[in-house]
Amino acid sequence: MGIIKSTQYECDRCFRRASTSDFAGGSNAGQGKLTLKGHRGSRSFQGDWGGANFDIDMLLCFSCCDDLMKILRSCKSRSPADITAEEGG
Repeated sequence: MGIIKSTQYECDRCFRRASTSDFAGGSNAGQGKLTLKGHRGSRSFQGDWGGANFDIDMLLCFSCCDDLMKILRSCKSRSPADITAEEGG
């Protein structure tokens, strides 16, 4: 008897699992990697600053990549006037 190792890939958003990195299923296949790095801070009432760094790495299946691309495209197509109107300005 032998030991067979297999690798499982899991989407970090929807938790879909696949034995191949392209998450192939039916007529759809593909995957993406989202990397977001930065920092966020704020000022207290006493005037001192504090904050935190963030570093996000996510493996996404083709379906979640499609969803993310729709969101990013909608953000890119907005103008400063749209944002001002949403904020009530």
